Amino acid sequence: MVSFWLDRRSADAAFAAACAALGCGPDERHEEARGTAFWWTTDQPAWPHGVIVFWQHGRDWRCLPLDRDENPIHDGTERLPWTAELPSDEAAQRVAELLGKGPRLA
Repeated sequence: MVSFWLDRRSADAAFAAACAALGCGPDERHEEARGTAFWWTTDQPAWPHGVIVFWQHGRDWRCLPLDRDENPIHDGTERLPWTAELPSDEAAQRVAELLGKGPRLA
């Protein structure tokens, strides 16, 4: 069990570092039961109030927009069409593109 958490934290740190190298490091990171939520809440003009990209380890990636109080809009959750096992640098590139394009939600 400890090995799983260490591997997960290493993967999370590698992803956050790859995002930072692209100039889009997350503002916050929260470990949750099934995955990690990475929050972008500032300087994202395409997302007026920010966005969370949630990585359910070994399963999928999801995107949640934030409201003006920086709370997640759960009915706006979108599953991203990315494989769960993306290398950190590729995942960071996709997040950079997502942050630039903004929501695809209606």
